[in-house]
Amino acid sequence: MTITSAETDHTADDRPGFTVHDRATLEWFVQTLTAKRAQIATIRAQAQAMVADLERAIQRLEFLYGAQAQRVTRQLLEGTKGNSKHVKTFFGNAGFRATPARLEIVNGSQSLEWARTHAPEVVREGVDHRLLSARFEPAPDGSSLIDRTDGTTATLPGVRVTPAVERFYVCAPETPDAQEA
Repeated sequence: MTITSAETDHTADDRPGFTVHDRATLEWFVQTLTAKRAQIATIRAQAQAMVADLERAIQRLEFLYGAQAQRVTRQLLEGTKGNSKHVKTFFGNAGFRATPARLEIVNGSQSLEWARTHAPEVVREGVDHRLLSARFEPAPDGSSLIDRTDGTTATLPGVRVTPAVERFYVCAPETPDAQEA
């Protein structure tokens, strides 16, 4: 069954049948919605555990047989014509892929100090969002920012202020287990 956009362009209020119209029906709605969300959380946790099990199994296979598989793959590739870098099997390919060298910054302050002297064109300045938010707060209507140090308003180029809005939500009550965590 395919749902067309015409079928989704209206709300449930337009349809006959069940409606949320009193406390009892609101209770049903909240209970059903939170139960579905809890079911999603349970399934995600189970899937995470299954993935972790599979990753451990892969690590074990690679530890036990990885070096042997590499040796056999190299032997099979030596016997082929051309420049082939992989062996095709019914279940996938085994081969070797060249990975280019790359740079990784492991000490930001040392590399920044060096770059300022030897390669200033690679140095960029940026705005620290955390510090900006600590100094300025959005005006309630979202039209400007208020400087927390002196209370003046400011408009910062390149900064968008999103006004506060009221948002409807439904969430499950906290369980005793969640309160202890």
